[in-house]
Amino acid sequence: MVPVHEEIMKHVESLHLERGRQVWTDAVRAIFPDLIDLSSSPYGAAKNYFAKDPLHYKAVVGAAFMNEKVLPFAMKALGKKLE
Repeated sequence: MVPVHEEIMKHVESLHLERGRQVWTDAVRAIFPDLIDLSSSPYGAAKNYFAKDPLHYKAVVGAAFMNEKVLPFAMKALGKKLE
């Protein structure tokens, strides 16, 4: 799951929607047990998004989480399948 802007996450919390978000995340995880959930990670810091667009993180941020989180997991998973 992609990072979510920290202000959007604060809004979700202020509306007391966190439980619903967790239920949804759990439902997705039931389908995809190896889900990498970056939705409330440090990648969601406001500085990582375009100033007028809280839905789209900067390309450098996408590259960072792909290299730091997603690709290492994928390589590990591939290694298990190749053995």
